[in-house]
Amino acid sequence: MIIDLPVMATAVFTRVIYTRELRVQAEQIKQINEHLEALVRARPDDLPKKNKALEEYTFINAHRLRAPVASILGCIRYSRRWSCRLPQPPPGSIFRNR
Repeated sequence: MIIDLPVMATAVFTRVIYTRELRVQAEQIKQINEHLEALVRARPDDLPKKNKALEEYTFINAHRLRAPVASILGCIRYSRRWSCRLPQPPPGSIFRNR
């Protein structure tokens, strides 16, 4: 059996390079997975804080919006109740109900 030394050296060299590349890629994948796992672990801690902030925001906005609307509705009710006692505008007036 004749062994072709350049062919054998090329095969060994290719295998060494391939193995080295696989190790580098495996290390990169390991680092990526660790980073993703850290993100997943950090997410549940962040979620309750965001929910609480959202609840506070909706509570404040609901009350800030409701107060003026309730005041306007109260004024409308008051004006409807007492409008019959107000003098009627003259005919042709821009304030006349249509």
